[in-house]
Amino acid sequence: MNKNAAYGFYMYRYDAMEDSSETEKCMAHDTFSYGQVELAVWQTMHNPAPSPNKNTPSLTFKARCRRYREEGVPIRKEKASGVQGVHSEYEAYNAFELLMALRMSDAGMPRAEVAFFMHHTRAQLEREFERVLADPPFMAEGDFDPNKRAFLVIRYVGLQELGWRVPEKVEGWKGAGPAPLFLAPRFHHSVNSLMGDVGKMGRGGFNPPCTIIEFSETAVVLLDNLKKAPKTKRGRQK
Repeated sequence: MNKNAAYGFYMYRYDAMEDSSETEKCMAHDTFSYGQVELAVWQTMHNPAPSPNKNTPSLTFKARCRRYREEGVPIRKEKASGVQGVHSEYEAYNAFELLMALRMSDAGMPRAEVAFFMHHTRAQLEREFERVLADPPFMAEGDFDPNKRAFLVIRYVGLQELGWRVPEKVEGWKGAGPAPLFLAPRFHHSVNSLMGDVGKMGRGGFNPPCTIIEFSETAVVLLDNLKKAPKTKRGRQK
């Protein structure tokens, strides 16, 4: 894999890989330490242009990841070991879930509300992740195929007083005040499909704004970083 710098940011280019989908499917069920997950997510999200040698997560980033773990992302609290010397093992999907949660934070959504969203969409998001790895969006020359790129459209209602009603008690919400309101997420499996959805956004004037997150190229880059992440020494996880 090569990185080509252009206009202050880096684009990934992949050399053609024979039977790449089989490789990705096998990797999806390998297990990784939390340190490998954290490092791979950082390397996938970090913009290398201003600081190309910054290969380790910052303390601020580590704290964000730790707070998400406390909220049950990327692994449910009851599945984490919580015992010194006994370590949770993570699969590639767990790293992907953490990355997607951080993408939502990057878009300005509160952490507790993102964790609530993940709680309710985890099964669907995992199916989408498996779908991408079963048929990665490669083209022969190493670019990504626009007809295989996948996108998540999130519709978050921040102003619930504008005619939106939420039940007083919603499963999975433990925060103060009413539960956050997310309309049903929409998944698109090509640029054309996404553009068709974009053309309908805002009709009627009352629909909430949308956040669009690309996740097919992201998933492939993340998996590549997981493959390269060195195994960390076993010790108490911070």
